Amino acid sequence: MVVCENGSIFSTIGGGAVEYAVIKEAKEVAGADSARQLSFHLGQEFAMCCGGRMEFLIEPILPILESLEKAAALLAQRIGICITTSLNSSGKTVVPRNPGRPPSQSLSEDSFIEFIAPKDRLVLFGA
Repeated sequence: MVVCENGSIFSTIGGGAVEYAVIKEAKEVAGADSARQLSFHLGQEFAMCCGGRMEFLIEPILPILESLEKAAALLAQRIGICITTSLNSSGKTVVPRNPGRPPSQSLSEDSFIEFIAPKDRLVLFGA
């Protein structure tokens, strides 16, 4: 989901009270330099009968645009990538990933790490 400073929204995370809270926070982050983590307990904070937790990483796009372009270029060449997002600054690094590593994510107190593989391609031969 993309939220602009002026309130324009592209896509959704499902609507409702959680989305409204994320949009409110994202408007503040849009003008900032660093990412922010949000965590909600659905039963306690939103009285949702499903319970559970939802966690979000909200980050401004402009400081990381160059990293996103590098990620797109590597994936276009069918090279898997590792993206590390610093939660303490606007830093994001993109490097080619170990081909043997499956796509995954991990979160620590100071960074969010994503291993992303290029999309599978199916080629059929024969009649």
